[in-house]
Amino acid sequence: AILPAVLADSATVWPALLALGRNRDLSRTVRQGALSWLGRELDRISAEAGRRASAALVTLAGDAEETLSIRQQAVSVLARNQRADLAALTQMAAGTDTWLRQAAVQALANSGDPRARTFLRTALGDPTLPDKLRVTVIRGLGGQYATARDLELLRSRYAALTSTEARRAIISAVGEQGGTTNLQWLHGIAADPTSPPELRSQATESAQRAGASS
Repeated sequence: AILPAVLADSATVWPALLALGRNRDLSRTVRQGALSWLGRELDRISAEAGRRASAALVTLAGDAEETLSIRQQAVSVLARNQRADLAALTQMAAGTDTWLRQAAVQALANSGDPRARTFLRTALGDPTLPDKLRVTVIRGLGGQYATARDLELLRSRYAALTSTEARRAIISAVGEQGGTTNLQWLHGIAADPTSPPELRSQATESAQRAGASS
């Protein structure tokens, strides 16, 4: 019944979709479906209604009594809609709830929203960021929405990182993007006798995947 409801012309359905998403007596599938459709509705409703819906999603995402799948769905909806409160998502990413922080950072890493990209660039330089989250940030910066600026930032931050996993993530991201500048940087890592052997090996393999000749 959700599908014809959201397709109906001039119908205001977002409050009902939100109610379905909050209803713990319903199955997870129905609730997730309702929240997913709510995300689509955010682009059509008024700014005030969007703020109200966004605030409700923030509350749902932060509810420790709620199931993780529903919290994850709420975070995903917040991350992929221009009308959603992305500022609230960045606050979650800097909070103390370990699960919510990881989910928020992952959602921001998957987003092409310029505001999310700004957050990731800033987070990369945060010395207090846990290694696991830093790796997520690096993969987000070097992923499908990566720009030349992002790749330059990753390359420039490599030497300052002490985490092997973070360095490996940068090597992998740079290798996936390819290009002359990135290949030269990978060659430099591979040829550096002071670099750990496993990182030199990965740089060599990444350069090969990026199109380097033998």
